[in-house]
Amino acid sequence: MTPAEFWAERLGCAASDFARCGLTLLRHPEPRAVFALAAGDAIVVAAPESLHERLNAAREPAELVTRDALARVVPPDPAFVGPARIAYLERRVAAPADVVELPSAQALDALRAAVTAEEWRHANLEAAEPPH
Repeated sequence: MTPAEFWAERLGCAASDFARCGLTLLRHPEPRAVFALAAGDAIVVAAPESLHERLNAAREPAELVTRDALARVVPPDPAFVGPARIAYLERRVAAPADVVELPSAQALDALRAAVTAEEWRHANLEAAEPPH
């Protein structure tokens, strides 16, 4: 599963929405839940329909991934989670000294047993290839 496929499944949109420039608004059923993800020039926001007009009125869609911009749009006293920076690597890069390489499939299995199913999905380790 690609990162775009993972987030598309979670938000209920098409993976191609993360490749399209500009703002894509999605309906989110919870009245106070807003999820804003940026991928390159794409901004995908899942929010209640009652907020769509206000979200569309943003001067620049990129503003919608900042805490201050969302605070002006969402109902009073929002509870924020994030921002979170998520990176997916397509090739091996030099690792900081505190990064540990998992030497075997058994080590990866041990890691899987140590985290929740949601943490495992968020890390997208099903798609990972050795070395880990």
